[in-house]
Amino acid sequence: MYITIIAAISTDGFIAGPDGDMEWLSPEDAKVLKQTIKDNDVLIMGSGTFMAQRHMFKVNSSKTRIVLTRDPKKYTAYSHLANFTSAMLQDIALSYASSSKKLLILGGSHLYTECLTQKIGNKILLTVEPTVLGNGTPFLQSNLSLHEFTKNLHLQDQRILNTEGTKLLTYSYE
Repeated sequence: MYITIIAAISTDGFIAGPDGDMEWLSPEDAKVLKQTIKDNDVLIMGSGTFMAQRHMFKVNSSKTRIVLTRDPKKYTAYSHLANFTSAMLQDIALSYASSSKKLLILGGSHLYTECLTQKIGNKILLTVEPTVLGNGTPFLQSNLSLHEFTKNLHLQDQRILNTEGTKLLTYSYE
């Protein structure tokens, strides 16, 4: 099992703008996301991320999709698109521990915070868009700042994705 965490953030640390706005994300980030999804077997996300991005999920997909939620019954109408569960992320990861499956964590804030504070994952792909949102959904749901988050990580690679300055940072845990 190999776990990748992927996120796109604004320079001030938000993963979505006010009212869930995602229009600020670059086409280059979308390309990275699409390729990363293609390269993984199991997609794991929170219910908020699923609801915001459900349009991108096809009914007949070879990808296993797991949505973490406190109330799986609330999403019965979407059961044809994903498996909804109240299981803990650690338990899901353990169920794949002996497999060669590649798991991808797609967000949101609560899931990212859990992964980063408990060091769940092997690789973190972080796109930093050169925009300031000022408000919205924060990347991390705690008092952990981006600086504190990155001091426990090893920067493996960084690339500029476009002329606007969008960066793709690849981290692993130290």
